[in-house]
Amino acid sequence: MNPIRISVLAICAVAQPLGAAETYQDSLAAGDRLRGEGQADEASAEYVVAIVQAANTTEKALALGKRGMILAYEEKDYAAARKLADEALALVDIRPVAEVTALQVLAECEAKGSQNHARAALALEKALKLEGVDWSRPGLLLSLGDARRHLGKFQEAIAAYREVLDSEGIDAPMKAVAHLNTGLTWQYDLKDAAKARSSYEAAVGLNAALKPEVDDHLSRLEAPSE
Repeated sequence: MNPIRISVLAICAVAQPLGAAETYQDSLAAGDRLRGEGQADEASAEYVVAIVQAANTTEKALALGKRGMILAYEEKDYAAARKLADEALALVDIRPVAEVTALQVLAECEAKGSQNHARAALALEKALKLEGVDWSRPGLLLSLGDARRHLGKFQEAIAAYREVLDSEGIDAPMKAVAHLNTGLTWQYDLKDAAKARSSYEAAVGLNAALKPEVDDHLSRLEAPSE
């Protein structure tokens, strides 16, 4: 990683990245599309431009959060990601769509960077209380379940995964992860092989691509007693 970090404003003052969109909404949409295609560097460049194009605090906070997501999830640069999340959350009058994005980044930095799962859980719980961000709830709940597992709150972790499973309109891959994580909790934390197997079966039933991972965990289960 290049040890020299140029500020967002400096980058945009020198030159707009080649192919960058001309408006904030176009830059944000381009960033989302490129990230979805696995082009993190190009997506990041679009978000950098969007930060400067932002017309209000919500737009700026959202672009900061999306850039922070790449730093946290793709680049694993938790210090830089946290800085952007903190900057976004410090802005006044930001709407929930921007706040939830920054809180997700902050929670990831706490969980993976600082290994502080209590603070990660607090950030996720705060995000789940926001209005108008139902689209983000499944991911938030899965992360909250993971944080609770690390804190030894195993039944509360399962409750978070169960909320994903009980929610309408959640796609099969997301529910499969909820079943998988539930199975991990039953197997490794609560030591209930039967319930772990049941959860794993449900996970593979929804997403066959999880079978190799599930088989690995099943191989570690003790054979059921006669």
